Amino acid sequence: MDRKRAKDIKQRAKDIFFAIRNDEEAELAERFFADCEDQGLRFFERLSRDNERLGRLLDVTRRLNQERHLPTLLADIVGAAIDLTGAERGFLVHQPPGEAERFEVARNFDQEDISNPELKISRTVATEVLKSGQPINCSNAMDDPRFDAVPSIKKLSLRSVLCVPFRTDQVILGVVYLDNRFAAGVFDESHLKLLEAFAAQAAVAIESAQLLEENRRRAAQVEALNRELEAKVEVQSVRIDHIQRLLVKKQTVLADRSRYG
Repeated sequence: MDRKRAKDIKQRAKDIFFAIRNDEEAELAERFFADCEDQGLRFFERLSRDNERLGRLLDVTRRLNQERHLPTLLADIVGAAIDLTGAERGFLVHQPPGEAERFEVARNFDQEDISNPELKISRTVATEVLKSGQPINCSNAMDDPRFDAVPSIKKLSLRSVLCVPFRTDQVILGVVYLDNRFAAGVFDESHLKLLEAFAAQAAVAIESAQLLEENRRRAAQVEALNRELEAKVEVQSVRIDHIQRLLVKKQTVLADRSRYG
C-alpha cells in the first residue's frame, strides 16, 4: 500500500470518528473498525500460511534435487505431496515416452504402501489429466456432474480429488493424484497452485534421476563389453602364442630333416 492511499484511509477514519453524533453512528463505526480488524487478521493468517507452505515447498524441492535413486525419488515425491496438501492418499502414475502408464507409488497419510493401486483410484481422472495435460481439482467428486458416468467415483466413494500432470519440455511424464474419501472441499485453489509448482520441480528431479540412471546403465554396458573384449583378446593371444610355438617346432623339424636327410 502506498503512502498516499494510507493517508487517505487514515483521514477517512478520522472524518468518520469526528462525525459521530449519536449511539447509532457510534455502533456503525465500531462495526466498521471491527470488520477492518477481522479482515486484516484473516489476511495476515493467510499470508502466514502461504509463507509456511512456500517454505515447506522449498525445503522439499531441495531434498528432491539431492536424491538420485529413481524409486526412492518417486516415493519421496508422493510423500511430500501428501504432506504439503494434507491429502489422505497419494499416487504417482508414471508414463515414460513411448511406454504404457504404470503405478510407481501409492501411499496413504501414514506413508504406508497401498496394495493394488490401479483399483483404488479413478482411472478416468488420471487418464484425462495424462491426455489433456490440464489439472483436475474436484471438491466433491460424488456430486460433480463431470463424473456422473464414472462408476469408480461412486464405487470408491471419492470426495476430494486433486490431480496434476508433471512434465518437462511439454512432454507429460505422468500425474500426481491425491484424494480424500471422507471429506469434501479438502483442496482449494492454493493447494492446486502449490501442487503445480511442486510437480514442475518434481519433473526436473525425475528427469535428472532418469538421465543419471541411463548413464549408469550405459556405463555398466560399456564396462561389460570391455571385459568381454579383454577376455576375447586374451583367448586370442593364447591361441596365437600356441600357433607360433607349433610353427617354430615344425620349422625345427623341417630344418633337421633337411640337414640329415
